[in-house]
Amino acid sequence: MLPRLRVKRTLKQYSVLAEILTSAKQFDLVKTLLDEMKGDGVLPCSSMRLSLNCMRDAGYVVETEELLKDFSPDMRIGNVGILVDSSDDDDDYDVDGSQVVGNGDQVQLKPWLDPSALATALKDWSPGEVRALEEARFVWTTRLVCKVLRSFKDAETAWKFFCWVAQQSGDFSHDVYTVSRMITILARHGCVELVDQLISKVKRRELCYLLALLD
Repeated sequence: MLPRLRVKRTLKQYSVLAEILTSAKQFDLVKTLLDEMKGDGVLPCSSMRLSLNCMRDAGYVVETEELLKDFSPDMRIGNVGILVDSSDDDDDYDVDGSQVVGNGDQVQLKPWLDPSALATALKDWSPGEVRALEEARFVWTTRLVCKVLRSFKDAETAWKFFCWVAQQSGDFSHDVYTVSRMITILARHGCVELVDQLISKVKRRELCYLLALLD
């Protein structure tokens, strides 16, 4: 659908289309739309939750399970407030990252995390900044990593963070969304060698489905 249009495809466009197709109960087309979003590396926003719930109720359980899970409370981080970041309609809805601080068997949580402020604090990527980031013990999610990547002003720093977060302990691993975001940033800044390096890494890991975002 949208890929046939020679215009920048945004989350807002996908969201409006999903709402229209859901109202018409055209769930096969909604599924196609979700596949196209994944190919573009675009994460569904919270306003699409109704469409996903309707799809699940119509029998599309496998297709919606992981996406709906992304909107569910993360048992690792408990209840948090939401900081809405509207600086880019490519990803301008909710932020699901939060800061976790260990205290014996209890976990204390800061009320919200501003990805833009975090990226600004890490702009020099000095050893001290990296050490403080490690000690903060963030719970990294796909959506949070995408938000932080988008907030970096410098492609080289974004790349260092991208490589660093992949090596941290926990459940996070890069996927089509974070790789797509990183490639977009590198390409926008003319970092051709790093784009080639990232594509080579993807090939070595045999994650061929990620290459669909380059079509």
